[in-house]
Amino acid sequence: MENLFLDNTTIEIHREIQTGNIRHVVLDFDGTISLIRDGWQNVMVPMMVELLQTETDTTETPEQLEALVVEFVDRLTGKQTIYQMMQLGEEI
Repeated sequence: MENLFLDNTTIEIHREIQTGNIRHVVLDFDGTISLIRDGWQNVMVPMMVELLQTETDTTETPEQLEALVVEFVDRLTGKQTIYQMMQLGEEI
C-alpha cells in the first residue's frame, strides 16, 4: 500500500473515513490545551507522596511531602510527565 499524504503537506493519511461535517481535528496528546488529563494530579500526587514516605528515611509529615510534590508537579505541568517523574527520582 502506497503512503498517502494530505495535499501539499507531509501529513500522512493513515486511513480515510467518512467525516460528515467534521473538517478539522486537534490532537492534544500531552494535555497542554485540553482537560483530558484533568484529575491526573489526584492520582499521581498521593502515589508520589507514598513513594517519598516509603523509599526515604524522611521525617517530613505527609502534609509537608504533599506540599513539596504539589510544588514540583505544578512547576513542571505543561512539560512531559517524565520530567515530573525525574524530579520525584531526585527527591527520593
